[in-house]
Amino acid sequence: TGMRRVTEALNQIVNHITCKDVLEIACGSGEFSLEAAKYARSVICIDLDDCRLKSSVSKTENIIFLLMDAANLQIENSSIDIIVFYNAIAHIENQLEKILIECYRVLRPKGELYFISSFGIDKIAIKYALLPILSKQTVDVDLVKTKNFTIVKIHK
Repeated sequence: TGMRRVTEALNQIVNHITCKDVLEIACGSGEFSLEAAKYARSVICIDLDDCRLKSSVSKTENIIFLLMDAANLQIENSSIDIIVFYNAIAHIENQLEKILIECYRVLRPKGELYFISSFGIDKIAIKYALLPILSKQTVDVDLVKTKNFTIVKIHK
């Protein structure tokens, strides 16, 4: 069911990532990046460690995995079209404001940022951490709830 859930998550945004440069933050096993790579031009996936990373990530031509702290992205300004956090917000909640600043820096004009969550703990973090921060920022925010997911889309 893990992979089916990932496919369902990807289907929420697949039209937005097709032929785009995608960054997945706090990628864990990389399962979302593996799915995204079927459509995206390129995928960079980052995490603080690679202990859960699937071996197929390194074998996939258009994915690069990098050990990196999301609060200090070693990525050029305006070089990414789409940033995705898939079931990851609870892991980064305490650095959210710093991480958002970095995301805005690396996103291209008209870039989009997605928080896609199916876990209860993530949905709580969205409601009580992310949305209050975003309410103070001058960004456009769409909130979508499906049967399995809460999705926050932020337009730069």
